[in-house]
Amino acid sequence: MKCPFCGKENPPYASYCLYCGHNLKEEYILHLTHGERRLVTVLFADVAGFTKISEQLDPEDVLSLINKLFEKLEMPIEKYDGTIDKYLGDGVMVIFGAPQAHENDPERAVRASMEMQEIAKEYFRNFPQKLGIKITINTGVVVAGYSGGKVKKSYTVIGDIVNVAKKMQDIADAGDVLVTETVKNFTSYLFDFEDIGLKFLAGREEPIHVYKLIGFRKGKEGELKAIKGKLIPLVGRSKELNILLNRKELAFSGKGQLVEITGEAGIGKSRMKLELKNSMAPGQANVYEGACINFGRIFLYWPFIEILRNIFEIIPDDHKEAIRWKLSKQAEKLNLEIPTVEVLANLLGIGSAEEIIEEKMVIFNSILTLFDKLSQKKPLVLIFEDIHWIDEASLELLRFLAEKISTKRILMLCLHRPEFNPAFPEMGHITIIFLTPLSFPESRQFVKYLLGVEDVPDSFVEIIVQKSEGNPLFMEEIISSLAGQRYISIENRKLKILKKIETTDIPASIHALITSELDKLPEDLREIVKIAAVIGREFNVRLLAMIARTENLEEKLRELENKGFIYKSKNKKDVYIFKHSFVRDGAYSLLLKSEKKQLHATVGFAIENIFKDRLEENYDILAYHFYEGEVTTKALEYLIKAARTHQKLHMYVMSYEKFKKALDVMNKMKIKERNRQSIEWQYLIYLGKGKAAEILGRWNEALADFQNAFSIAQDIKNIEYQMESGYYLAELLSLKGEYQNALKYIERLEGLSPRNSFYIDLKLLKSEILQLRGEYEKSIALLEESLTYPGVESDTFLKIKFYTKLAALYLEKGDFKLAHYYTKEAKKLAQSLEEPYTLNISLNLVAEQLNKLGVYEVAQDILSNAVKISREVGDKQTLQRIFYNLASTKEGLGEVSEALSLLRRALEISIQTEDRYFTGIILKKIGKIHVDYIKDRNQAIQNLKRSCEIFQSIGQKLNFYENYVLLSKIYADQSQLEDAYSIIKEASSWFKESKVEKNYLEATLTQAYIELLRGEFDEAYRKSIIKSKYKTGELSLLSCELKTLLFLLQKTPKISEELDTLAKEIEEIEKWPLSRACTIRLTIVKTLLNIMKEQYSEVISLYNKFTASLPITEFREERAFLNTLAGFARGMEGEKDQAIFMFEESLGLLDILGSIPLRIIARYFYLKFAIIKGLKEIYEKELPVIEQQIKDYNIRGLSLLTHLLQEERNKIAQQKKFE
Repeated sequence: MKCPFCGKENPPYASYCLYCGHNLKEEYILHLTHGERRLVTVLFADVAGFTKISEQLDPEDVLSLINKLFEKLEMPIEKYDGTIDKYLGDGVMVIFGAPQAHENDPERAVRASMEMQEIAKEYFRNFPQKLGIKITINTGVVVAGYSGGKVKKSYTVIGDIVNVAKKMQDIADAGDVLVTETVKNFTSYLFDFEDIGLKFLAGREEPIHVYKLIGFRKGKEGELKAIKGKLIPLVGRSKELNILLNRKELAFSGKGQLVEITGEAGIGKSRMKLELKNSMAPGQANVYEGACINFGRIFLYWPFIEILRNIFEIIPDDHKEAIRWKLSKQAEKLNLEIPTVEVLANLLGIGSAEEIIEEKMVIFNSILTLFDKLSQKKPLVLIFEDIHWIDEASLELLRFLAEKISTKRILMLCLHRPEFNPAFPEMGHITIIFLTPLSFPESRQFVKYLLGVEDVPDSFVEIIVQKSEGNPLFMEEIISSLAGQRYISIENRKLKILKKIETTDIPASIHALITSELDKLPEDLREIVKIAAVIGREFNVRLLAMIARTENLEEKLRELENKGFIYKSKNKKDVYIFKHSFVRDGAYSLLLKSEKKQLHATVGFAIENIFKDRLEENYDILAYHFYEGEVTTKALEYLIKAARTHQKLHMYVMSYEKFKKALDVMNKMKIKERNRQSIEWQYLIYLGKGKAAEILGRWNEALADFQNAFSIAQDIKNIEYQMESGYYLAELLSLKGEYQNALKYIERLEGLSPRNSFYIDLKLLKSEILQLRGEYEKSIALLEESLTYPGVESDTFLKIKFYTKLAALYLEKGDFKLAHYYTKEAKKLAQSLEEPYTLNISLNLVAEQLNKLGVYEVAQDILSNAVKISREVGDKQTLQRIFYNLASTKEGLGEVSEALSLLRRALEISIQTEDRYFTGIILKKIGKIHVDYIKDRNQAIQNLKRSCEIFQSIGQKLNFYENYVLLSKIYADQSQLEDAYSIIKEASSWFKESKVEKNYLEATLTQAYIELLRGEFDEAYRKSIIKSKYKTGELSLLSCELKTLLFLLQKTPKISEELDTLAKEIEEIEKWPLSRACTIRLTIVKTLLNIMKEQYSEVISLYNKFTASLPITEFREERAFLNTLAGFARGMEGEKDQAIFMFEESLGLLDILGSIPLRIIARYFYLKFAIIKGLKEIYEKELPVIEQQIKDYNIRGLSLLTHLLQEERNKIAQQKKFE
């Protein structure tokens, strides 16, 4: 700062010119021409008992008394750099943090209050009246600036925190220092407080929490905050620590060292100091610390005086005689000469005025002599913290010592911020260690240690790192802030995120740190920083020049770069970047609302002017600036353009937020501002927001948006818009399972004239609904008719969609020839496409159909190519669906672990894009694989329930109830028959009501299976013979499984005839392309059928084929069950020992992992074999087991098996009797 009086340059912290003594603080204030929003601490001090003394004394005496008191109170205020705002009769209002901020203003205020109370006690000690002062302190955001009229203005702060601090005077007593909870939270690391509870203040409805200052925390007096929070293992500093410890060893061996550790605030300098101290054994060295405090520059040799006080064990309560005695005693031990002792006495403030030494070299040599004497007894470690705040005399002394210690057992450690250069001499024993931000993996480890959890999600770490940029202190403060605001909690060493974390305000401690650095800048540079902050974290020099209109801008930017506030981009021309997001945010927070509004608008227009040929890439920025600048029409225009761009790129969260903001702007527009353009914008907003909301799983909101868009389209009689919004409305109604309502909208829109792309899409949607209802002929006719429309005939991509739909329909009809034909045609058309997005989607559609046809190798090749294309074009939305279909391909090829891996990758993308519907679909598929292939039913239930939760929350009923069908089967396998029956009935009822015939048939057959297990055989049989137009292989298989069980339990009226019918049905099922899981199930049905027909050689043949075709690790449950059936067949063929071995081996495995009905049926065959072969010992051992299992699991339907066994015994006994 240049002194206006003598013209000499002064350091930014100087209150008075170092050359002529001019008051620079007043000059600084004069440069503030408008207000700022600032975080400040306000202190009120008032004389208690003043009214009474005013009555007793002459006014002149009262004035003299108060003025003398204020003179004394000004000393601690000035010492801690407070600003006296005003005198209020017998009181004073003091501001800490304006116009000059410090990173510890609340601490300064509390320190000042303690010294003010001591002064007041001393001052009033001999007064006959009982007098004292009461002090109240509060911290918060205010507007700071000039207040007043034309005649008189004064610098002040305005805000609610001032009122609170003033009104707290009413509840304070003489000698009290009362603070708010905010002040207590800021300073509790250093001071102790008494909680005096919630207090109501005059004129305020809500009480505030008040605390009374007790004093310094025990053992903490004079100590600065070093490491906040808990001490965790050191992260990411092993290389730097090794260097520091190496220098320590050199110093201890007599090769003195000086180590500078430099890094930005909070980077971990103090932690390195702590690690150094912890590396030394007790008594190994003498360690003394001297902290440079940011209000200590006016005290010469402050850090050295601190070290001297530690060396001579001087405590704050020691009087001069005690200090002199301690000094002389230690000097004698060290054999110090008298002149040296006199210098040290002067530095400690106990020398006489005549003895004061002016010559600095005398001081320097005396200090060196002391340190040398100490190091001769044992190694000496001298730690100087925060030397960026050091006074000039101490800095010179440091430089002097740096040159002199190279042959002594002394290690000097100096910690400072990067913008400060101590200019130590370049010598071999002087080392600089630069601390850089933690990397992402290091930050993850830091966060884990800090929270004390086993793991943290990448998404959480990304938020913390993005905001903190790897600064440990900033990470600590941000996490502390998140915990305080109940965003996160810890349960059983696991991080629990309670609500979505989008952003977090700057924690107040970091805000104070940033503001204090900004306040040290000259006014012209500060203004540039504030304007640049409005532009953003990155700012273009041309843009800044147009707004700031200042001379020598490049020179000033270089100066800001040198001071560590900004740096020049290496990749972008004419672009600077704020060194840290907190610097930008801190500068921005200083601006008043009116200034922000004006500047944002100005920036928006400037961007339009400078980048008029590149507006599309600036839609987001323009939308932001015009929105904040309240330029309504511009904000609306660019919000819509930005939102639609995000939607094209599948960035649905950002698209949704932009549309939502645009709607907010639209709703605030005045009626007179509305015109045809704004109405069309409103349509685009509702439609776009609805599309984004649908992807994000907010289906009810999306439905309302589509309905609003449709209403607007009708009002303005725009048929194109009606078709577009009507399609999205009908599609969402269909997804929600409201098929009848969807059809009503479709039929309504079919009456409109244009056959545009949405008209075609409506036909596809209608065919899907008809297919769901089993109306195949109508669905096929509709698609074939639509293929003749000119819009379809000429559009390759549309034809692919129609062909794959027709292939799926013909497959469900059982017409495999036409299904293959349309799939091949779709594949040919897809290969002719060049545009990557449509090619990608087309390949995925074709591969999906190939999977259904069981042509897995071809599907794999197509999907592998599609993955490459998706990655090249960045199409995440299609990529997640490709991964899903590729997982189905791998499942078909028998690569189950690879299938699960692909599904997890798809799941990651769906979670990233917040596509909740598809997340539910993936979880459903994962659950199905776990039950079909891995037989991990608990894991399957977990995934299916998560899927259900998603579908229920978004209103997707079809998949929700499909999950219920899957869950009911699992519950039945686990003998939870009541749970299974409850949910299958609910699912069956919904499918029937919604006329979703295929699903209704599956639910009916599943319900019949559960009823069979419950012993309700008539109901089960009635449902097993239900007639349906559906002929799919999987549904037919389900029916055959049910009939087979009924035959086994002898609960069908004509077993022999129906066995033949079942055999024919199996032949038909074998024509279908079945999944591997269904193929295994079909093998079990065929095996049971052959046993019931007593065709044992067929059973053994089937078993041999089965075991040869599958790896031993797959389908272990089915393998074990078939092993028992093959064992039965071998036993019937005379291989008794082999049969027993196979039974014993398999039953043990089934009892561990098999479904409960399967293990009971398997044991039934073992007992039947034992009865037939007269193996009494086996029978007597196994019969109680099966009876107990049926009883324990309450499977009434299978209790018939024990009756059948008894009948078999009676039958054999009868035969023997007959023989």
